[in-house]
Amino acid sequence: MVLATGYRDGPPACLDGLAGLVDWDQAGRYQVGLDYRVATDPRVTGGLYVQNGELHTHGVGAPDLGLGANRAATIVNALSGREVYRLPRRTAFTDFGVD
Repeated sequence: MVLATGYRDGPPACLDGLAGLVDWDQAGRYQVGLDYRVATDPRVTGGLYVQNGELHTHGVGAPDLGLGANRAATIVNALSGREVYRLPRRTAFTDFGVD
């Protein structure tokens, strides 16, 4: 299931029924792993993934829509349990021009 909840900060109201199963931080925000999966109670067998709602865990690039393809590929790979989309292992490059 994919929910397009709009460009709003915070969890959508449709998740209210799952609130007791989500791992919330002290500020009332859900915890999000590197694969964009929301941390939930171990009894939860499905996955809850978030895009553009992880500023507090992933930094200033979270709302950048230009990174959406990378986030989507990461989520697809996590859901499938295999590498469907090849993603770079290292995404930063620095060259100081010194030989």
